[in-house]
Amino acid sequence: MPHIDSDKIMPNSPHPQRINIGFMAALTLAFSFLFSQPLALAGSLAGNKLLASELEQQLAFGEIVWLEQGNQSFLSIFTPDLTASPQGGAIILPDANGHPDWPDVVQPLQQTLPHHHWATLSISLPPLRDKGELRDHMPDIKNRIDAAVRELIDKGLNNIVIIGYGTGATAAACYLAEQQQANISAFVAVSLSVDRTEKGEDYLPLKLEKITMPLLDIFASGDQPEVTQTAQIRSVSARKSSSNIAYKQAIESFQRSALATEPGNKIQGYIAYRQVMIPGTNHTYRGAEPLLTKRILGWLMRHAKGVSIVNK
Repeated sequence: MPHIDSDKIMPNSPHPQRINIGFMAALTLAFSFLFSQPLALAGSLAGNKLLASELEQQLAFGEIVWLEQGNQSFLSIFTPDLTASPQGGAIILPDANGHPDWPDVVQPLQQTLPHHHWATLSISLPPLRDKGELRDHMPDIKNRIDAAVRELIDKGLNNIVIIGYGTGATAAACYLAEQQQANISAFVAVSLSVDRTEKGEDYLPLKLEKITMPLLDIFASGDQPEVTQTAQIRSVSARKSSSNIAYKQAIESFQRSALATEPGNKIQGYIAYRQVMIPGTNHTYRGAEPLLTKRILGWLMRHAKGVSIVNK
């Protein structure tokens, strides 16, 4: 594992370190090709290692980790907890065609959360031309999230949360609605959009109704229209699941939570869903990174602190 100089990271800085923009543009194109190619292709493994080496030189934080997905491998970035008292591990999914060190949302979180008791594992989605392709890639995405969960468990991190950004949030919502992964205790959706034109089983609000774990729905005041204009429908749909969870009190993470035993919650029920708007910023959250991470960390402290779920 490469040495991490924590003195170079300022978790409360409004301007987290960013990699060179020119390099990022080239890297994004390379990632789009890389993640669609099997490692069995001649010369691709050597090329992937070269790309990983180049990315590693640009990393301000964390280490490159190759995760196995069938007969392919994909790149991720792992950053360990830096407090010596970890609360768990966070799997971070970037927006469409982003990468594990994406400067918007992903990089600030992976640099800040380890200073506050959370290890992070950033992965990436398969390359998508548009959100309509997400359905076709869900088997691939499921395998990647499963691989990330196994990696954190192998590192001794049994309390796992998922943080999805943009399309990554949509992909995570679809995954959690179907998988009911026992090792995942909470879900943070950053800029989750709802496609109001879809019907049937793939209509996202129906997916939100099936998610049976604490859910933080966080978005920017100047976010994309498909995010801001669907905030109410997301809230209504997610709270249907929340009310059911509150009534049954049947999930271990809720039963172990201090909130579940507070006097007020014995009457009102445990509210599993929260929606928060970050003011004065847009879909990139640039300039609002400290507030974004503060909201996420505060919510995790209340809803996922120290919940150790063992795979059965």
